[in-house]
Amino acid sequence: MNILRKTFIISILVLLNLGSRLLLAQDNSAQTKTSPTPTQGKKIELVSGASRLSGDKLTGEEVRTLLKAPPEQLFFKQDFTRMYCDSAVQYLGRNELHAFGNILLVDSDSTVLRGDTLYYDGNLRLARVRGNVTLVDQGKTVTTKFLNYNMNTNIAYYFNGGTVRDDDMSELTSEKGYYNTKTKIVSFKGGVEYVADNTFLASDTLTYHTLSKIVYFNAPTKIRTRDGMVETPGGQYNTDLGTSTLIGRSKIENNEYIISGDTLDYDKVLEKGIAQHNVEVFLKKDQVLIKGDLAKHDGVRGRSDVYGNALMIKPDRESKDTLFLQADTMISISNTDSVSTNKKVLAHSRVKMYRKDFQGKCDSLAYLFSDSIIRFYRDPVLWAKGSQMSADSISIIMHNNTIDTMKLFAKSFVIQQDTSLNFNQIKGREITSIFRKNQLFRISVKGNAESIFHVLEADTALTGLNRTRCGDMILYFSDSGKNVLKEIRFYSQPDSKFIPPQKLEKKERYLENFDWRTAEQPTRQSVLGIHTDFAELGEEWAKAMVLSEEDFLVLMKKQRLLLYKKNTDLEDLKKKYTIQVFPVNKNDIPIERRKDGFLDLSQKIKEESVLPNRTIKQTVELPNFKTSKIIIGQQKDGEWLWNRVYWFLL
Repeated sequence: MNILRKTFIISILVLLNLGSRLLLAQDNSAQTKTSPTPTQGKKIELVSGASRLSGDKLTGEEVRTLLKAPPEQLFFKQDFTRMYCDSAVQYLGRNELHAFGNILLVDSDSTVLRGDTLYYDGNLRLARVRGNVTLVDQGKTVTTKFLNYNMNTNIAYYFNGGTVRDDDMSELTSEKGYYNTKTKIVSFKGGVEYVADNTFLASDTLTYHTLSKIVYFNAPTKIRTRDGMVETPGGQYNTDLGTSTLIGRSKIENNEYIISGDTLDYDKVLEKGIAQHNVEVFLKKDQVLIKGDLAKHDGVRGRSDVYGNALMIKPDRESKDTLFLQADTMISISNTDSVSTNKKVLAHSRVKMYRKDFQGKCDSLAYLFSDSIIRFYRDPVLWAKGSQMSADSISIIMHNNTIDTMKLFAKSFVIQQDTSLNFNQIKGREITSIFRKNQLFRISVKGNAESIFHVLEADTALTGLNRTRCGDMILYFSDSGKNVLKEIRFYSQPDSKFIPPQKLEKKERYLENFDWRTAEQPTRQSVLGIHTDFAELGEEWAKAMVLSEEDFLVLMKKQRLLLYKKNTDLEDLKKKYTIQVFPVNKNDIPIERRKDGFLDLSQKIKEESVLPNRTIKQTVELPNFKTSKIIIGQQKDGEWLWNRVYWFLL
């Protein structure tokens, strides 16, 4: 009976072992890594716990089978690595141990590994654990059904689904995972999900540094927190500090706004972020989109600063029109307290505005959403309903997204061109225009009022000119939709005279400081600037940067400039255009140019750049060094006729 029982036990263990070897062969075929030729390691030693031990030879190999002596388990060791199990098959020649039941492996670095079955290669110091597997290492717990642990490299890896839990109750699951017990770095692949307090992360590939609490992701990733959501193709996220650096087209979204850019840095705790390149800030409640090259956001202060090619887009559902606002710098402020709500957009330097019903330009602007007021400062000029308006400062009050009131303060001047192209003019210290149903209803002039109106017969023949000076005046217009003057009332010592056509001199036709500036009137494309796709110039210039629109349209993309202009004349061929390229490091330019600090690429328009339709399209290759700024313009006798400076973000 003892012989039969011994034979039965050995047979069962051998069958288990043959099955395990088949499974290991399948595991090895599934692994892409190629193991080096095994070297002879220290022998696996049986320390204690065997109730029965028998030796035999299977297919020429020396094998012994072992059973535990309850309540003890079998205890093996190799150097400082200890292994416990209920039964085992030991291959003495190739220094392998196949162990079964209540597996416990304790490595020299105190890593604890448990499972149902263990296949241990003593030469490679490689443990393959199967069943209900757990690996515990300094507060980190890995659970899976299949786990291999290489004690030479300190790397444990699973390949059929697993979970890593940290002592802070965070949990990370994936199809494949690699855990380095020395560096405490875990790499995951396939169906990756990270769950922690108020944070959920989903990705395909990421690496988690458990000591620094930083997650690195190299595949499209979504992060959801109590405050919002983050989407990115790659980057890193500090789960402890709530800070993230996102590389590639990424976005951050919460209940109030969406910020996107090619690179994003965000601090969830401080609610501060920086977005760079192709930046977009979308204010959800006001349905306002702001674009630019760089943005800084402060959620605590409710403020976003956008720099470089800043553009605000505000559509209106009622009028089906869209307001476009461009500036070098744009600031969005949204402060809400228990008393009031203050939402506004501030624009600085080279401000241009476009809507179908009015356009404008100035040096700085404030748009108050709560009061529907737009204020223009420093040499503002507006064009609306066929009129040009200028002053030291201008305010527009909107109602239902249409102009309700327009106020001009100091040096106010209004010019309107009639059907015969004559210029009717109004001038005064302060001018207020009232609109009704989107049509000009009344103009009030207070202080030093002056006016010139051309009298037409049948809207064509000039019969004379009325010129008036007084303290104040009020002008009423018909509701015909053509801004036709219906009545004028003069106050405080009016002085008027009518001049017939035959006595009309040129100087009598213009008030002092008359300046018709329609050449500066913004168009939709000029306001969009870099944000238009320039489809007519070809795909190579799509999304190019606009450096200048002064004389030529000058675009830049991938170290190339494009000089572009339609309807040119011969004079354009004679002009020399100055192009000065300033490097970040002066050592990048020739020695003879370092004193000036720039590389001079000035040139004339080449004849071969003139297309048959009188369109000039000339490209300029830029040097291959990091640039701090480019100056483009025209000079005469060493003096600038005009120039445009474009600064690059460093």
